[in-house]
Amino acid sequence: MVYLGWHDPNPRIKTVDKLAAAITRYTEKFGAAPAHALVNHSHAADLANAEIEVRTVAHIPPNTFFVGDPE
Repeated sequence: MVYLGWHDPNPRIKTVDKLAAAITRYTEKFGAAPAHALVNHSHAADLANAEIEVRTVAHIPPNTFFVGDPE
């Protein structure tokens, strides 16, 4: 199980673009795309059409993304 944590508090950047940056960095670092992202439940609507599966959890702060592969 490998995850990459990504935090971007910049309000001018769209949530979907923040997730895309996290996915890009994960792919650069680990050589494969992540399977899903763990995000705060406040981002659910913004990420409804994300390119990977998005799971919402309450314990992750807003503007923080954990992308990875559970296997």
